[in-house]
Amino acid sequence: MARGVRPAQALATPFSSRHVHCHFVDGLLLSCNPVQGLIDFLSQYPALALGVVFAPALLESVAVIGAILGDGFSYWLGHRYQEALRTWRPLL
Repeated sequence: MARGVRPAQALATPFSSRHVHCHFVDGLLLSCNPVQGLIDFLSQYPALALGVVFAPALLESVAVIGAILGDGFSYWLGHRYQEALRTWRPLL
């Protein structure tokens, strides 16, 4: 092993130079900050970066829409069956 080379760098660099798709792993092993490795990897693949940003935003918006629909449905049930709900007993 060469002087000044960390063990992770000595193992990762030859492997990732032969396997281009492993730069993400190389970035995680060589950087002190694992987020920097992710940023370096995504900067090489902008389409994948778009998906990484778009997917959580889509899931969050679906959750918000589901919460709004659930609240609206609960309000409608209470408004529609107001008198009947007063006499219902809990299920348990």
